[in-house]
Amino acid sequence: MSSGDASSPPQNKSTSSTFADVLKTLASGRPKSQSPVPHGNSIGEPFPQQMDGRRGSRVTFGFESLHRGNASSTIPDSQELPDFETLQRGISHEQPLAAALEIAETAARSLHYYNAEQALSLWESGSYLIDCSSSADARKAGSNLLEAICRRQDLSLPTRQILFHCISQSFPPDVIPSQVNALISLSDHGRKLDFTDKPVLPTIASWIVPLYATVASMRSKLKKSKAPRQNGNGVDDTVLGDLFQLVIDVITLQRYPPNPNELELLLDQVFAICKQTTVANDIKNSLSVFDAVIFTSDVPDASFNGLLEVLCSIHASVKSLAGPTSRAVRNLAKSRKQSEMVSLLHAFLLETTERQDRNLNVTRGAVNIFRDLLAAYGQDGMPTISFDELIGSLLSAAKRNDGRVNTDILDVCLSLLQGEYSSTTLQHTWSDLTRLILTCSQRVLDADVSPLSPDPKARQACPSGSGVMDDLQSNLAANINRILTAIQSIWPNMNGEQRLQSSSLFAAAHSQLSPAQAQLYFEFCKAERLCYPKHPEWAHFSRELVNNFILPQDKNLEVRLQALSTFEDAYRSDNAARLFNKEDFISSLLVRFTEERSYYFLDALVSFLVEASEHCNEDTFRLLVETFGSPMAKDGDNEQRSSTTAPLSRSLSSADVSEPSLANVVTIGLVKMFLRSLKDAPVNASIIYEKLIEIAQSRSRPIDSRLTALKLLFRLRCDSTGSIYVISSTENEFLISVLCRTVDLTSRASINEESSSERTSKTEESASQAQGGRSSLKEQASVPLPTSSGRSNAQFRTLKWTPPVWTHAEPKGLPEDPPPFASIHTVAYLNDVATEQPDEARKIPLRINLWLETVISLFQQEKDWDVYSYVLAHLGPQLINRDLFQSAVPQIKLLRSVLCEQIKNESFLEPLGWTGVRKADIALCILDSLTMLISFHQHFAKSEQDEIVRTFIQGIGSWEGTSRGCIHALSVCCHEIPLSVTKALNVIVDKMSKIITRSNIAAHILEFLALLARLPDVYVNLRDQEIRPLFGICVRYIQTSRERYKSGNPLSFRSSSLPARLSGGIKELPSMQSTEPSDSTSADDLSRYVYILTYHVMVFWFLSLKLQDRANHVNWISKRLIFTDDQGNHVVDEQSQVFIDFMQRVTFSDLGDTIPFEKFPTSESDGPVSKKSWVVGMSIVTIETAGASGLSQVTKRQASGTTYAIYQQRTAPVLPHQIPVYPGSHSLSDGPSSRTAILPSHVLLQMTTTAMPMPISMQPIPLPDDDFTRRAIRTFDRNDIVDGHKIGVIYIGEGQTQEAEILANVSGSPDYDYFLCGLGTKVSIKDAKFNTQGLHSDHDGEYTYAWRDRVTEIIYHVATMMPTNLETDPQCVNKKRHIGNSFVNIIFNRSNLAFNFDTIPSQFNFVNIVITPVCRISPFHNLNSEQKPTDILDFSRYFYVVKVMTKSDFPDLSASAVPKVISCKNLASFVRIIALNASFYSLVSSRDSGEHLSSWHNRLREIRRLRDRATASASISAQGGVEGTTDGPSEGGTYSPYRRNTKTVTQPEELPIHPSGKSNSSPSSEWAPQPETSVFASLDFTKWSR
Repeated sequence: MSSGDASSPPQNKSTSSTFADVLKTLASGRPKSQSPVPHGNSIGEPFPQQMDGRRGSRVTFGFESLHRGNASSTIPDSQELPDFETLQRGISHEQPLAAALEIAETAARSLHYYNAEQALSLWESGSYLIDCSSSADARKAGSNLLEAICRRQDLSLPTRQILFHCISQSFPPDVIPSQVNALISLSDHGRKLDFTDKPVLPTIASWIVPLYATVASMRSKLKKSKAPRQNGNGVDDTVLGDLFQLVIDVITLQRYPPNPNELELLLDQVFAICKQTTVANDIKNSLSVFDAVIFTSDVPDASFNGLLEVLCSIHASVKSLAGPTSRAVRNLAKSRKQSEMVSLLHAFLLETTERQDRNLNVTRGAVNIFRDLLAAYGQDGMPTISFDELIGSLLSAAKRNDGRVNTDILDVCLSLLQGEYSSTTLQHTWSDLTRLILTCSQRVLDADVSPLSPDPKARQACPSGSGVMDDLQSNLAANINRILTAIQSIWPNMNGEQRLQSSSLFAAAHSQLSPAQAQLYFEFCKAERLCYPKHPEWAHFSRELVNNFILPQDKNLEVRLQALSTFEDAYRSDNAARLFNKEDFISSLLVRFTEERSYYFLDALVSFLVEASEHCNEDTFRLLVETFGSPMAKDGDNEQRSSTTAPLSRSLSSADVSEPSLANVVTIGLVKMFLRSLKDAPVNASIIYEKLIEIAQSRSRPIDSRLTALKLLFRLRCDSTGSIYVISSTENEFLISVLCRTVDLTSRASINEESSSERTSKTEESASQAQGGRSSLKEQASVPLPTSSGRSNAQFRTLKWTPPVWTHAEPKGLPEDPPPFASIHTVAYLNDVATEQPDEARKIPLRINLWLETVISLFQQEKDWDVYSYVLAHLGPQLINRDLFQSAVPQIKLLRSVLCEQIKNESFLEPLGWTGVRKADIALCILDSLTMLISFHQHFAKSEQDEIVRTFIQGIGSWEGTSRGCIHALSVCCHEIPLSVTKALNVIVDKMSKIITRSNIAAHILEFLALLARLPDVYVNLRDQEIRPLFGICVRYIQTSRERYKSGNPLSFRSSSLPARLSGGIKELPSMQSTEPSDSTSADDLSRYVYILTYHVMVFWFLSLKLQDRANHVNWISKRLIFTDDQGNHVVDEQSQVFIDFMQRVTFSDLGDTIPFEKFPTSESDGPVSKKSWVVGMSIVTIETAGASGLSQVTKRQASGTTYAIYQQRTAPVLPHQIPVYPGSHSLSDGPSSRTAILPSHVLLQMTTTAMPMPISMQPIPLPDDDFTRRAIRTFDRNDIVDGHKIGVIYIGEGQTQEAEILANVSGSPDYDYFLCGLGTKVSIKDAKFNTQGLHSDHDGEYTYAWRDRVTEIIYHVATMMPTNLETDPQCVNKKRHIGNSFVNIIFNRSNLAFNFDTIPSQFNFVNIVITPVCRISPFHNLNSEQKPTDILDFSRYFYVVKVMTKSDFPDLSASAVPKVISCKNLASFVRIIALNASFYSLVSSRDSGEHLSSWHNRLREIRRLRDRATASASISAQGGVEGTTDGPSEGGTYSPYRRNTKTVTQPEELPIHPSGKSNSSPSSEWAPQPETSVFASLDFTKWSR
């Protein structure tokens, strides 16, 4: 079949049109004749009408090259024309042969100069030459002469008869070419045969075989000699072609067709050539002869079989002539013998197995002819072909098991499915057709690569049918593909049976299917539910689906995914999983699972297997887990490639590998399986758990797969009963930010530049130290980096940040959401005493000790930075859930030892430059994990506890950024392991004293000292001289602050306190992004808080001194609180004045607060009361004196407190003989109760004045007894003598998330009640004698909790103790009125949910201290159920997480800014100091009500204000000075306004400057000595005592 036929659809054509095509094709490629033959008619009647238009063309069936000889040879002009007689004589046989030969050649060349008779005479004279058997040259000369005379156009009929008679004689074979040429010329190419009455074909037929033999011999000689051929195939080749063309001309141009005998003879000769020749031209010429015979005559019966065999052979063997052969076949099919032809073709195919001698080409040709007939099916005159008969014949032919036959048969099958015949095919069943296609395709299907081959490249390595397919296999495969495409195109028109048969063909030829064809197959499987268990052959179809489409790794990805989807649909059908598992399909899917190379297919397969794992039996499940846990081959290949190309600096990390590994896909599957098995399949969960641990610790696995395993393992938690659950997100934002894993990739570069600038200077500094031979102790203990200059000097300056493998910004840490509830079957430990559970199923504990051993191994041996950093960031949060490790106490102890050892020796992994992380960051993370281990202290020996404390001490000041965390950790140690802190307290104080000048650490040190001062059991062993360094720390900070202010850079504190790097804390990134004004405001608040806190710490520690030791420190402290200003004056600021005032009150007294008489005097007999007030120094002294008895109540109002005392003169009884002092003083008319015998001034003089002169600055200033003074004193008395704080306490029950339901709680759990009792004392607020901070018994309940020491008072606004009426106040607005106005709230969260800061929104709520049990509360565990009526709960075994949550602009100062674990017994004291400090800072930073002053500070200012007013009043009323003085008072005794040298002293950190530029503080008291100019002015006490 020609290419043209293949590409064009069948068309109905007329016979003449088809024949014309034949003629054109046969004539193509040959040059046209130089001398056209004149048109003429031969003898006889014209041809049939169908040949009209063809008769005038001599090139109809053959080659034009025959006419090359029309142009006669000529004699050169220089040569004389030979004489006729001379030629005739010389050519005669009487002449010598040699001479005759020469004359004959001359005669042949000059024959055209003579007439026809002369030419005939010459021929008659030399005709003997052509038959000369002894000389080939003679025969050649005679042949030339014959050709020359036959070319003449003027020959008469007799002459032509004579010449034909000669031509028709038998001559040697070498003469036949001339005979052919002569006859062609004589007959004008077969048009004029009037020179004979006999048939010409027998004569011509007799030449065919001999001429072919001659030509074949010549071809053989040329081939052997390798000589180049002339004119294509040579002269002889041309003559053979001319002979075939003559035959065609004779057959087609004569009026009457040849008789059968002639044709039989002719065809036999042509058949002989066709069976012998190997030249395509010979076959082509023969086909032209066949076509002429078929078209003009009936093929003789005797020759029909042979003709069809030859045509079949040609069709099969000469593919280059497929077009001409097909046309000849089609012409034969349109002849009257079409039925015989079809029957004979069937016979050829059916004889294939019966006749072993049957030429294979005949069989192949018959198949090809059927293909041609099917291609032309539907055209006019084409035969009808039976589908069933044809399939039967083809099946018979296919039994030869020959690849070429099979290829041809597949061509026929393709024709059955295409074109006009496809409609006939669709009317029959396809079982035999499918069987035929499969039989013929078996060679290719069997040679396909095994479906389990992992890589198409592997086929090239296998020689047995797996290499590059040969041409035969290629043709077979191409035919199969075309058949599949044809089936695809007619699929919509097929019935169910045909589709079913086609599906079996698709399944068998799966390797040849295109994605679209495969989709048809899958859709059919789904539609007919072939793979569903309800189908009788579901297992067979399912097995085909698995083996043919899912497992072969060389399949198209889309095909494999669709096949898997089809299989999944069947698997998910009703009750199908059990049957599929019974047939062991899951194991089949795992065959060569580790050799899979497609990421996307593996992801889909793993997802399905994860789902299927829920229905597997135990053996299959173990196989599945084991397979999932095996390394993937492709990952190993990638690792080998990357190991040879990765740069050395990145060899420890896979951050440069952007393509996810296949092992990670499988590990994700294991994680999903664990999450799904956790609830009801504890055994399975345990198996997966151990496999994930194996993956996590394997250093040969890809990094991303190890991280996936770690993500699950680090999210494991247990509830209060030990039941395992998995959290969806981790609580380690701080540590993740330390390790540079939180920054948005788009903004990371700019931040990195800021941080690298800081590192550059430090790196250069450390490098210079190393070159100088000096390094710190830590540096000596660490492993040095390579000493190349590029590594040491440019690693940070040329730092190019690389995206990390894992970040906190990832959308999900786990592949799917974990179960919301804990498993009651999978547990972390088994209780020693079995407890009754709702489900009696057996509990399976996870081997947590195995996981902890893995963590320890990673800490000690891991070299990959991404894995190591993930462990660093996530271990601490998991250790918070301490019950999880209840069964791993030995491993906990080992972990503690490892962490302490790594900090001590700096043996942890040092990060490379590209990570952007410093060594200090690693230490910070390790110290955080160690902090969480404090809660396990009951399992540690005393020496181990001591080592923990020593490790934290080592972290203070050793690395940048670790000091704060270590100080906070020591705060926890003070509560949990106080004895170890006591032992190391001197070292702690010494460490802190060295770094107190670091502004960013000062607040944390001072908060620690404030906490420590409230824990006398911890500092119990401190001696008097060992406490002084604590005062030294505070004084050092105060002096440093003053020096910064004096240096003219008051903002240095601010700038140094702001973090310069992400590792500084949780909120440093937001602070870096905020505007400068807010930074300045925050720095002002922080500096003021720290400055005031310093004095508070001094107060606490001064009170901690023994009473007899306090005086020893007054001089040392006071001396250091005085500083010299720029003018050289000694100055004491207001805070120092307050502290000095405080020392005066408590240095020699520990009696505490005093109270006045409720009624003074207590008896009317004491006489009338006189009252007088003075400002004495920086105090207000009020004396109330009963005039009769002299009983006096002395009230001394100081900044640090008010003292009420009694003074009464012991007046002796009047002797009888004593004379009255003045008249009437002893008058009997005056009763004792109305007599005034003493005034308040007397009492004042007795306590303050002697005969020695009193400096003017120390002289009391009398206050006028007017309304202003009385109002001022009443206002002063309303100032508390302690700082008051209000702190909200909120209880959140199980599952509560809404504000209303939280505030509606009226009670809490037993541990909550225990916690409340530890916070303070339960007090009644009805008629309270203290500041209730807004609580009223009428609306807010009768009781609350309060706590007070010598300095501070806390009133707790406990929401559960406030009345609740949901009918009148459903939103609990009354409670919100107090809770919402508290700067600090304590949230006792037992909801099992993370607390949201905005759950209870408020403008004034700055800090929430969230207390959460370390273990989620199990629904089967209730504290109330544990407590029997006679029992007391042991709260020492309960632990809680304390986390301080603040608003975004609030600094993280608290020890619980990073969560801390505290035991229940220490929880209240720990939280109380945190809440107190937070409230203190909130008051300092809150600017809504202006500047915040402490109670003592405010009292000091009130005293100063009153003193200044009294001084100014006395100055205005003065009318003269004291004699002998220049600036003294006037005669009226008032004070000179210049008698006191006052100076305003304010600290920038303490007292903000008002916009006016003036300080809001009045001048301080006189602290410089004053020169006295008058002794009288110092001795005249009447001017200030009256």
